[in-house]
Amino acid sequence: MVGLYYYQTPPLFTPEIREERTQAVETQTAQTSPALSFQIPSTAVSPGEPPIPTSISIPVPIPFEAPPPEPVAPYMRARGIDVSEHQATIDWNKVSESGIEFAFIRASEGLGRDWEDDYFQQNWKEAKRVGITRGAYHFFRPNHDIQTQIETFSKAVGKLEPGDLPPVLDLEDPSIWAGIPLTERIARIEQWMNGVEATLGVRPMIYASPGFIDAYLGNSPALAKYPLWVAHWKPAGGSAEPSVPAPYQNWLVWQHSSEGSIPGIKGHVDLNFFNGDRKTIIASALPAPIIVEEPLLAGLTVDLAEPAPSSLDFALNFDTAF
Repeated sequence: MVGLYYYQTPPLFTPEIREERTQAVETQTAQTSPALSFQIPSTAVSPGEPPIPTSISIPVPIPFEAPPPEPVAPYMRARGIDVSEHQATIDWNKVSESGIEFAFIRASEGLGRDWEDDYFQQNWKEAKRVGITRGAYHFFRPNHDIQTQIETFSKAVGKLEPGDLPPVLDLEDPSIWAGIPLTERIARIEQWMNGVEATLGVRPMIYASPGFIDAYLGNSPALAKYPLWVAHWKPAGGSAEPSVPAPYQNWLVWQHSSEGSIPGIKGHVDLNFFNGDRKTIIASALPAPIIVEEPLLAGLTVDLAEPAPSSLDFALNFDTAF
C-alpha cells in the first residue's frame, strides 16, 4: 500500500469551473516527471452534469532515492555519530546539545530475534525525540539466510517516517566472507538491498571501507547505484578527505574516526561527516507527504513514507456529500 488517497467532491462545482481546473492540473502534472497515475471512479456533482475526471496523475518519486550530495566546505559539514548496544544507555539530550545533527543506529545483525540490537528501539525513539536525523543499519552476515536478514531488519525498523535517512547495509569483517566467490558475494548483497528497498520503499546505502570494497567486493559496478557511507579513519579537517573506491565517484557519509568523545555517551563512539550541510541531510532524508493544493484535488494526500508497491495497489476513500 503506497498510502491513503482521499478525494472530496467540491460543492458548487460547475462544468465550466471543472473544465478550467482540470486543464490546470493536466498542465501542471505534464511538466513533472516521473508521475504516478491511478483511476478514480466516475461521479457527478449533481444529476445531469458531466462526471468528474476519472484519471489524475500526481508526480511522486517511488521508491525514494537519496540525491547526489552537494559538497560544502569541510568546516560546514554536518556532524554525526553511529551507535549500537555497545554504547549502552545514551543521554540523547546531551548528544543533541553537543551539535550532533544525525545518527545511524544499529537495528540488527545477521538473522533472528536474538540478533536485534538490544538498544535499538530506545535509541531510535530518543534520536527522533531530540530532533536528530536518524538512520538504521544492519550488520550483514553473508553466510546467514539473506531473506531472514531482510525480515529481521525490516521488522525491527517497522515503518520509516518522513525525515528518516535511508537504511544502510554494513559490510565489513573479511573473516565472515571467506569461501564465498565474488559473484556470489555481490548477489547476496543485492538480494538484501532489493528486498529492503521493496519492503521499506527506500533505496539503501552501503557502509564499507575503501580497502574492503577493493579487496573483497572487487569494485563491482553493481554497487554504484547505492549511496556510499565510507569508513576511512584519518585526521579530519583541513585538506584531509576520505579515499573513494571504484566504482564510486563520491561519498554521502564519511566515518572519519572510531575514537570520538561526545557528551551523553560513555566511552568512544564513531564520528561521521555528511557530505554537505543541514540542507543536504534534509534532501537525503525521506520526504514528507505531498498534499495537492489544486481545488479539484483538495484533500488528496500522497504518502511517500509507505513502502513502494509491486503493482498499483491503492486505498481510495470518497466523500461525495455536499
